[in-house]
Amino acid sequence: MNKPQRSPEPNPMVALAGMGLIFAGGICRSIGAAGLAGSGILIDPERQREELKPWSKMSGGMLNDALEEVEILKENSASTETIKVRCRACRVLNDENARFCDNCGQPL
Repeated sequence: MNKPQRSPEPNPMVALAGMGLIFAGGICRSIGAAGLAGSGILIDPERQREELKPWSKMSGGMLNDALEEVEILKENSASTETIKVRCRACRVLNDENARFCDNCGQPL
């Protein structure tokens, strides 16, 4: 008659090694999922932004990323600055190339 085999006694070192591997796997997973910038290892903000760009757009994007895609804002940012000249008499702003005030007619 064969006696049933007993399972070996639990070894606490094996349990600690397993927990250590789980912890190391979590670190590797966070670095792999978000890149080095997302894991907090890199400090350079420009490089962090470049590495996080795909994930930030997938999750709704950062505010600037979202605003970059708005057509109206693109048109406004492409416009040139307008310089105005204030009339000394009535204090109204006029175009830079105006010779006389649009409001009171005084020479600029």
